[in-house]
Amino acid sequence: MLKNYSAGPATAWESLAKSALSIGRKGDTKSALAILNDALDAARRSNEPRGEALSLNCAAIVHVIRGDYWTSLATSIDAYSLAHQQNLPADQANAMVNLAAAFVLLAPDDALPFLREAHRIAQRVGDAGLLSRAHNMLGVALGDMGRFDEAELNFDMAQAMTDGVNGDDANNNADELNPFNHFNPFNPLNPMRLQTNLANLMRKRAKAARRTGGADALASCVALCAHARTIINRIEGEAEASQKLPLLIDILMVAGLIDLADDRPGSGLRKLEQSWQLSIATKQRAALPTLGVHIGRVHIGRLEMAASRAQAVEQTLTVAFNESLNYRPSPKAEALCLLLAEVRAVMGDATGESGWQREALKARVIFNGIKSDALRQLEKLAKISPSLFLDCQLAARPSTGR
Repeated sequence: MLKNYSAGPATAWESLAKSALSIGRKGDTKSALAILNDALDAARRSNEPRGEALSLNCAAIVHVIRGDYWTSLATSIDAYSLAHQQNLPADQANAMVNLAAAFVLLAPDDALPFLREAHRIAQRVGDAGLLSRAHNMLGVALGDMGRFDEAELNFDMAQAMTDGVNGDDANNNADELNPFNHFNPFNPLNPMRLQTNLANLMRKRAKAARRTGGADALASCVALCAHARTIINRIEGEAEASQKLPLLIDILMVAGLIDLADDRPGSGLRKLEQSWQLSIATKQRAALPTLGVHIGRVHIGRLEMAASRAQAVEQTLTVAFNESLNYRPSPKAEALCLLLAEVRAVMGDATGESGWQREALKARVIFNGIKSDALRQLEKLAKISPSLFLDCQLAARPSTGR
């Protein structure tokens, strides 16, 4: 039977972890991590391995919120190893979902083995909430890889799991059905999050259709964008009404990208800039590097961009680039450098242009080096979960910049 975790008697570390996640999801990740350190300490003093694993899992979530995917990856590995040693399958599943969530943002194709393992463990422990998240992330990764039909199937399965969790009050309240009777750091997958990802998948499919050329391809692109826009417009209002601001940032970004795919640069840019301004206002800055890339590309693609306007674009790109370096170089750092080089070219600054081109190469080398280190770290999971490496040997594959 699939179920979601029910709440057992609260312990000190559970209360601290719940408080930390609540604060972290509102954007105050610094305070959240400080509270999680207290939770970890409380669990260790009371000799509660379950509390240690849960505190690490919560920290991995907060690191993703703040955009530090590398630290989230390392924290998830620690949580997974501890949970495996202590025979805590529910916390093991949480850790694998966290690990996959961080890695899918860095390298979708390399993330597939971890996503499959997350799904396998979630299925074994019988947690519908975790299954919905595993399917959702598989949908995101497969969509990024252009495997659209498989991606849509996984989103459909995530929706079925989410409906099962949200509609099954008996399972949520019946402790005797739950062998893992403690706080789960994962809320059930927010249906608006899933709908955002589904709309974004349609946008990706529309872009792919447009690239094939021809009247039929164009008609398909327009139809897909119209369907995606219907979904995103509806949930934009829901997110705004419910003040789900971190989710609204992503919804506005996807809404802008849909308009761009539908050859509506003006409205697309307005949506992207709304998302940017909301990110700044709410201190949810992890989205800024990605938003900076999209905003910069729109401006540079518009032939009327004058040197005076280029200054404002350069300022936006610089903020995005600095944010991409805030923890460790993100996959967007290279793209931002190349865009800054193009802006300098518009401004007639050949020296600045070549300087940013050099920075782009440096960002690629640094990112590839960090990614290689991360893959080596992940190799030790093969000793714990050999099934991770049945589909692809990560260490044997060359690193590529993204």
